[in-house]
Parts: sequence; C-alpha cells; structure tokens
Amino acid sequence: MIQYRKLRRNDIQQVQVVALKAWRYTYRHIYKLSTINKYVTEYYSNESFKEFTLLRIRIGDDVFYLALDGGRVIGYSHVGERIQRWELFRIYLLPEFVGKVIGKKLLHLGERFLRRKGARSYYLYVHARNSLGRQFHLRNGFERVKEKDRGPTSQCLQKRLD
Repeated sequence: MIQYRKLRRNDIQQVQVVALKAWRYTYRHIYKLSTINKYVTEYYSNESFKEFTLLRIRIGDDVFYLALDGGRVIGYSHVGERIQRWELFRIYLLPEFVGKVIGKKLLHLGERFLRRKGARSYYLYVHARNSLGRQFHLRNGFERVKEKDRGPTSQCLQKRLD
C-alpha cells in the first residue's frame, strides 16, 4: 500500500536515488547520461536541500511530499512560491510506478497546500521533448501558456485552482 507524507531530513538520500533513476528514465532520449548525472548531482545535492529546500519548507513557503511503498521512497513532488507566483518545481516517480495514479495523488497533495496558501493557480516548466511529463500534466488540468515559455525547449503549463 502506498503511503504519502512530507519530506524529512533523513529522506534526502532516498530522494536522490529516486531522482537519478527517474531522470535517467524521463530524459534518456533528450540528454546524454553525463548531463543527467550533472543536473541531478547539482539540483539534488545535500547542500541544495539544506540551504534552500529545507529552509523554504521550514518557513512554510514550500512543501515536499513523498510517496512510499513499504517505507521506501518511490516518488515525490515539490511545490512553492517564487516571486509571488506558485510553482510545481518537481514531480517524479520511479519508472515502475508510473501510470499507477501515484503522481496524480502527489499532485493533489501539493494543490491542497497551495489552496490553503490562497493560490488561485500555479505553473510549471516542462521540457518540450518530455512527452511523458507534458501529457501527464495536460491530463491533470494544466494548459500551455506559450507566451511564458522559456525558449524553444522549456514550455510553461498552468493550472487554475478555482
């Protein structure tokens, strides 16, 4: 049975393992393995968690949910506020758990947090060639906002929380 809870400091190592496997699966046709390894090492470093993610969670601006199977981290999502806009920063699952409604549940947990914070909408950026991620978000109520794209490879998607 899948359980959900918020990130704890001692979960970081498991999140790093999931991140590497999920990124290697998601971006295998987009980036070289060395590039994936570099991004994951940078974005999921202990220092990044300590100096940024955990701090933002502690002050209440962000929330980071985990999905666990038998106590093992199998996925996660991270939402928060930046420059007076709410954003989904990351949502990933181990490849063998994709398509089992776990991602949708993680998304809904983040949305519940955002609603409590008064958010009326939120956005994310997805790589234009990440069809798995893009289709997941479109199926879950996001819409493309072309004028907010970041160049030809980074598409902006937004979801209203009304």
